[in-house]
This record gives sequence, structure tokens and C-alpha cells, in this order.
Amino acid sequence: MTEITERPIGARAIVVAVIAIVIVAGLIIAVASMAGSRTTPPAAEPTTSATETTPPADADDEGDDVKQSPTPMTSGVLPKALGGQAAIDALGDKITLVASRNGKSVDEVKELLLRDETARVSTGGFIKYVDDFGGES
Repeated sequence: MTEITERPIGARAIVVAVIAIVIVAGLIIAVASMAGSRTTPPAAEPTTSATETTPPADADDEGDDVKQSPTPMTSGVLPKALGGQAAIDALGDKITLVASRNGKSVDEVKELLLRDETARVSTGGFIKYVDDFGGES
């Protein structure tokens, strides 16, 4: 005595339909993720904007052995980092460049250098702050 259990034809159709839906949904997700992962190929040569104002991560300009290669944004403003009236005097007309690189007016740069003893202008023309934390060097 063997019993054969048969499923109704309607149940088979539902199973086939569910499997088909799962496969189609998987394909749609795969195609969507592949399309979303496309990136624009990089330019042949990187370009730098002349108006870039992000200061470089330069080393302390007061005697470190680390030297930066000269670039239009980081060279030739001052021979060494200076603050206060000495910086203002040494900058001369270049104070407008320093103001521009730091998003300030010339008067704001002068006021900052005279008011804040820790403010310095780096050799690249960026304002930085130097503090010895009250210790003697």
C-alpha cells in the first residue's frame, strides 16, 4: 500500500510564483547595487584651485627639520613664523595675501597679531597658534 500525496495544482503555481518573485527581486537588488557603486573616474591630473584656503598640515616653522616643497600656497610669505608687530612689519604688502588665505580682513589680521601673543603667521602665510603652555624652553 503506497500512498501518493498530490498537491493541488493551485499550490504548485503559488510556489513557482513566489520563487520567481524572489529571483526577480534578487536580480533587481543586484543591478541596483552595481549601478550605485559606479564612481566617476579620476581626472588624469589633479588640479589645485588658486583660491584654496585650507592651511597645510605644515610642521612648526620655528626650527623643525621638516621642509615643505615650495608651492604657491605655502612659500615665500615670511622667512620664518612671526607674530605681533614683527610679523606685521615683515609682511608689508603681503599682509593682504595673509588676510585672504585666512578669510580675514587686513585690519582683523593686524588686530589679532597685536592682541594674541600666541598667534603667528607661518612661512606659508597661514595664521597658527603657538603656546608653550607656560613652561620655560
